[in-house]
Amino acid sequence: MVAGTVVAAVPTSAAVSLTGWGVVGLGAAALAPVVLGAAPDAGRVPAPVAIAAVTTVGYLGSFSGPLVVGPVADATSLSVAMGVVALAGLAVVALARGTTAFRP
Repeated sequence: MVAGTVVAAVPTSAAVSLTGWGVVGLGAAALAPVVLGAAPDAGRVPAPVAIAAVTTVGYLGSFSGPLVVGPVADATSLSVAMGVVALAGLAVVALARGTTAFRP
């Protein structure tokens, strides 16, 4: 998803940007079921509570994202704003790495 955001942020053409957003969509479509399925195993809370927490965080990102991207895009450019989104995605990946053990 981060790679798609980077491609979408590069101001080359509309086709390249649409391709980037398509990659973001494919990544989100593959990631959402995995995250929701792993939520009950990640902590010591009941499965419904874990799934509700993950869903709430997802909605929080959906609602707060435009509130952050809009002002950054107004102050600079949409490419810079999408670059900030990509950097935030990389930060999440870096912070999440190693937080849970791999369980086949």
